[in-house]
Amino acid sequence: DDHKDDRPNVAVHDPGASRRHAKFVIDDDGKIALQDLASTNGTSVNGKVVPPGTRRVLADGDVVTLGRWTKMTIRARG
Repeated sequence: DDHKDDRPNVAVHDPGASRRHAKFVIDDDGKIALQDLASTNGTSVNGKVVPPGTRRVLADGDVVTLGRWTKMTIRARG
């Protein structure tokens, strides 16, 4: 939450992950997006690279990959 200056961190024990690799953000329309923070080894969603500095809107079931082997599957609340 940028308005509250609340920035939780998730520790990733992956040698290919940068210290500040990527962040999840909530867009103005309420959708969750992923933004690569110019990481060394890049970030992908469903196997497609997220260019540094750009945002990719996420959907239920999307697989986010960062570093060498870290994968996160996005699940919608329901």
